Amino acid sequence: KQRAARLFHKTDVKHTESLLTIARMASNASETRLQAITEERRRIMNDLHDSVGAQLLTLMHKLPNHEHRQAAQMALTTLRETVRLSQKTCPLKLAEHAADWRAEIAERADAAGVDVVWQQGELNGYQLTPKQVLELSQVIREAVSNALKHAAPNRLEIGIAVQEGKLQMCIMNDGKVSLPTAWQAGTGLNTMRKRLHGLGGNIQFRLTAMPQAKIQVLLTVPLLSADSGK
Repeated sequence: KQRAARLFHKTDVKHTESLLTIARMASNASETRLQAITEERRRIMNDLHDSVGAQLLTLMHKLPNHEHRQAAQMALTTLRETVRLSQKTCPLKLAEHAADWRAEIAERADAAGVDVVWQQGELNGYQLTPKQVLELSQVIREAVSNALKHAAPNRLEIGIAVQEGKLQMCIMNDGKVSLPTAWQAGTGLNTMRKRLHGLGGNIQFRLTAMPQAKIQVLLTVPLLSADSGK
């Protein structure tokens, strides 16, 4: 006992308690600072939505050109999605967002008089980060825009499934199609590649010849599983 007393004196206990108090104070300060940063970010995003969103909404009603109105609508949708997802911190369900993508594609295709065929595998049990949802939504939106704008298709075919822990999505259209190697690499295509690469995934553009010439946009992105949460 005497040896133990020499190794761990009452003074050591006081020092330890003091260190614990300091650690708690530092932790509380960090949490307070983080909360302040989060609240400020939320305020900025809401202000952005209110100001820019109002301008986009006005444009949608004033622009005489349908294509320009649709572009304003897509910008407003993206803005609202960005604001909403910026406030999320936990993983999101893939199946729920696949339903959102399906509804949006169907609405846009219907407005253009284009049929949609949607094929879906089992998506339950898989999750996405808010960043993945935002980036994928942008890429899907751009792929559909390109098809509707440049190909004047009769039909869009969408396939989505999970294989070996990766989201596999195919966006295919008929119409006026050409070899992807002959496309002019604009900002849209480059941005799509960068978004997917930033998620650890990739994007491919293919021309199928049989039985009918069609363009395929193939997306691959690693996913979170409900069990691992990683």
